[in-house]
Amino acid sequence: MLAALRRLPLWSLALISGIIYLIFALWFPLTAHYNQAPLADVYSLGKAWWQGLLYGLLLTALFGAYGLAWWRVEAGDRPVRTIWLAAILFILLLLFVFPINATDIYRYFIRGRVASFYGESPYLFAPDQFPDPYLPLAGEWQSFTSPYGPLWEMVAFGVTWLVQWLAPAGRVLLTGLLGFKLLAAGLFLGSGYLLSRDRGPARLLLWLWNPALLLTFIANGHNDSLMLFWFMAGWLCVGREKPYLAWFLFMLAVLSKPIGLLALPFLFIYLWRR
Repeated sequence: MLAALRRLPLWSLALISGIIYLIFALWFPLTAHYNQAPLADVYSLGKAWWQGLLYGLLLTALFGAYGLAWWRVEAGDRPVRTIWLAAILFILLLLFVFPINATDIYRYFIRGRVASFYGESPYLFAPDQFPDPYLPLAGEWQSFTSPYGPLWEMVAFGVTWLVQWLAPAGRVLLTGLLGFKLLAAGLFLGSGYLLSRDRGPARLLLWLWNPALLLTFIANGHNDSLMLFWFMAGWLCVGREKPYLAWFLFMLAVLSKPIGLLALPFLFIYLWRR
């Protein structure tokens, strides 16, 4: 059985993964649930025991296909174009999946509006200090100021400012959510490109086909994608003997999310030992 699975071509493993992501897009459609309060999650959209079991089996199948794909590439099957095209297909499907595992993307949108729509600092003013129509979607976080770095808040300002001008009437929220998802998708693919500059196809597949990363960054639109992009770029500079540029890029990661500070001692030790 395992030997037969290992002989599956890469395109068939991509197809299996794509079908599962399509099931998620049909089961948890963004357009059907994006504007309901309280916000939905994976439990509220699948309360029956068999739905929970099905969700677990689909995730298991995703990671199984991912592992088999890595084995194929590591064993010598290296169609880089297939890796990229499949990743883009996965992203297109996941753009329309409701963020079932984490709804932080709503806070990005609402805090971005504090600056872009109301003209105030998200560090000084919480969302509940404004009569925003989307405030109920911030949930228990509506009275909190931003915990993120200034670089991220500048990005959130840019996304929500553009949305005000580009969104069709009555579609501001949906356009904003898709905007943050597209941003995360671009950063995710950008990180994959940086990885491909310094590593082989197997490492590229480990990044681009990783179900945990795809669900976190594309389905959920999580802003860790920005922090990790700077880290990837910085580490590429380390390998190319550009330590000052590496430090600059690592600091951009910290300015995106303060938790990035945890990586700085490791960069210092690595460069010092070299």
